[in-house]
Amino acid sequence: MSKFWFDYTRDLLPNHMLSVDVKDMPEFFQQPQFDGNSMMCRKLTMLPIECIVRGYITGSGWASYQKTGKVCGIQLPEGLKESRKLPEPIYTPSTKAEIGDHDENISYERSIEVLEKQFPGHGLEYATKLRDYTIALYKKCAEYALSRGIIIAEAAPCPTSPCWTWSSPSPCPPLRRRCSSTWARLPAAPMSSPLS
Repeated sequence: MSKFWFDYTRDLLPNHMLSVDVKDMPEFFQQPQFDGNSMMCRKLTMLPIECIVRGYITGSGWASYQKTGKVCGIQLPEGLKESRKLPEPIYTPSTKAEIGDHDENISYERSIEVLEKQFPGHGLEYATKLRDYTIALYKKCAEYALSRGIIIAEAAPCPTSPCWTWSSPSPCPPLRRRCSSTWARLPAAPMSSPLS
């Protein structure tokens, strides 16, 4: 499934996938138990930000909205109902916690600061690219999934995919962000697309 999504979104953003054919991999992986279950990837540097986009108000976003009317500092319209489609997908980054700790939801502005610490002079540039690519990936994948009866409520940035990469003209290495998703199966009745 990951191969499908990486191939499907390659036009938006290059990714780390090199091959899913075990014949291309080191000899250890050329065994039946790895065939169809392995992917050879480029080694990338992890960013301290998890890129999350929400197309529906659910999960921790719903909890935050109930308390403040905001999600990661983004003011949302009054009267939203749990699990309803948002007027537009929103980018809601979080920090990446150490193993055993919880990630912390942060604002876009805070993501600039976090990235600036690790990549001086590039915080705003990288935060903007992360936000824009994450939303574009979500829209493309959510639209495709909806056409097959599946709603992707929120993603970081797209279903089943461990990461996407983007290259920067700066001297820093290619960057990576962790991905996960929240899925919901559509009822038999047609629903509007989460994206336009």
